[in-house]
Amino acid sequence: MCTNNQRAEGGGQMVVVAVPLTMVHARSGRGASEAMFPRGAWEQSASPIRSTDKNLSSERGISLIELIMFIVIVSVALAGVMLVMNTTTRYSADPLIHKQALTVAESLLEEIEQKAFTHDSGQSRQNFNDIFDYNALNPASATYANSSVAVAGLESYSVTVAVVSGVTLPGVQAASAAQITVAVTEPGGQVIEVTGYKVAY
Repeated sequence: MCTNNQRAEGGGQMVVVAVPLTMVHARSGRGASEAMFPRGAWEQSASPIRSTDKNLSSERGISLIELIMFIVIVSVALAGVMLVMNTTTRYSADPLIHKQALTVAESLLEEIEQKAFTHDSGQSRQNFNDIFDYNALNPASATYANSSVAVAGLESYSVTVAVVSGVTLPGVQAASAAQITVAVTEPGGQVIEVTGYKVAY
């Protein structure tokens, strides 16, 4: 019980008024607790703990399964790149070989087309003077023009020549036309052929 002392206005006596303590507790029970500890304060103080837990869960490291999948994917990609590089390296010299074979064939065809359209035969390679002298020419390797001397570095290129008369060309008699075919075999076995025509005019 709490007391409240009051002095009367008319006299000198002091009146004591008693107020039950239970009434104070009844009136101030919930309100006092909310005033001392507001509900929002508890929620605000608890919220950083929950957010911290979320941050920790989002910043976890990779699992073993994810690491294995990453290693497998990278290995497959590297294997594909290495296969492409190996294939490119293996066939990188092919264009040079084709170009050399084509050069040999075109140079010999040009040499033959410069000869006359006659049928003299029985001459040596250095003395060929008509296109039919080159028929069935089959040197062991590419040679210099009008010569039987092999070209250094082209020993592995074999050459075959075929000259056929009586071919049909527009506006030309068959007996006055001939087809010249030069075939060059590369070191790998691939054959490069070039074809030209010679007429008796």
